[in-house]
Amino acid sequence: MVEQTLIVAWFFLLGATIGSFMNVVVYRLPLRMSLSRPGSHCPLCGHAIRWFDNVPVAGWIFLGGKCRDCHAPISPRYPLVEAWTGSVFALLAATEIFYMAGGGTHLVASPLNVFHLGGIRLAAGVCLIHAFLLCTLFCAAAIETSGKKIPSQLFLPAFFVSLIGFAIAPQWFPATIAVKFPFSSMTMNDRLLSLVVASAVGGLIALVESKLKKQDFTSADALAAVSVGLALGWQAGLVAPAAAFVLTGIANATGARKIPAARAASTWLYVLSLLWIVFSVAL
Repeated sequence: MVEQTLIVAWFFLLGATIGSFMNVVVYRLPLRMSLSRPGSHCPLCGHAIRWFDNVPVAGWIFLGGKCRDCHAPISPRYPLVEAWTGSVFALLAATEIFYMAGGGTHLVASPLNVFHLGGIRLAAGVCLIHAFLLCTLFCAAAIETSGKKIPSQLFLPAFFVSLIGFAIAPQWFPATIAVKFPFSSMTMNDRLLSLVVASAVGGLIALVESKLKKQDFTSADALAAVSVGLALGWQAGLVAPAAAFVLTGIANATGARKIPAARAASTWLYVLSLLWIVFSVAL
């Protein structure tokens, strides 16, 4: 029990720290600013934020939500993003590491015993892959909700992490589904199927959106679907983006259009992906 609590707590701290960086990504990436330079600073007075003031969540609380130098208010969005991301990481650790002790039957390597060192490594790998995907989707949702265009390069790290991760450790991903080609005994790996299905769905959605909104085609939606498909399997790559598109349309056609987050397809894709991860383990 103590070991489980420590691991979940560690994942919370890791998530909160990454959440701090996500705040930087959401603000700077759409503006094509460097993510590393200059360092964190007050946008009003320009003073650099000291390292002990930059501790996730706690730093904002100790400062009373104000800059140490000019006393300008600091948006509560920053600690909220950090706390939320930490909580999601803790949730993933609690479900994907410890619930997997019951079998982990949705993975290639199953059943598994997470209380064995190899099992813990496997479960932690699964957890981190999914956490990386959710961080990317959250940034996309925050950018879209603020009315800015989602840069396509936002999804490239998640795409390559899933692609390379599967090549290195295929047991981290949903179980392989063999699909036979017509008149052939050859089989197609689940990763390839995920890539094809998610690319088709994402590309179609992006094309339809560009026509409905009368704007240029953007690859961000397609890459989002591909990232989901590679990390969660072709079923998720097919269902989640399509459902997110439908829910966005419903939100825009009802009173929910007054809520910016509800009108952002990325928000729905983030929520659906999180639910998919949690319930795929539980089921």
